[in-house]
Amino acid sequence: MLTSIDVQLADARGISDTGTVAYDFVSPSRMAAKPSGTCGVRVLREPFRSYVRERRGEAYGVPLTTAPSCSIVNVWEEAIRKGAPSNARATIRLEMRQHESRLVPLWRFSISDDDKVIFNMDLVDSCPTHPPS
Repeated sequence: MLTSIDVQLADARGISDTGTVAYDFVSPSRMAAKPSGTCGVRVLREPFRSYVRERRGEAYGVPLTTAPSCSIVNVWEEAIRKGAPSNARATIRLEMRQHESRLVPLWRFSISDDDKVIFNMDLVDSCPTHPPS
């Protein structure tokens, strides 16, 4: 089951041509049977290669309850509405997080420069009219 999507250096078009996109998956049945063994994988896409890495004995995260309803472009559009600079590149992550006392799929959006945070935003994954692209 998918637990997170992590996009590095995404621009406002939703493109991460110089960064990495990672998808984390976990097998709940394997976690229950052997929590210290290999229970998940991380699928990484980098500019010139893609690969799969086993995850052993790590914090796996909570499986996402539904497929994402927002695209990276949708998240960027909301960030720009809230004041993010449109010419920057962002780190964008989707995972299950606590929000208003509930566990929900939540996008975390961050723009940094030399380890200084320029803009941060959390967005609940609820884009009913825009399927992921």
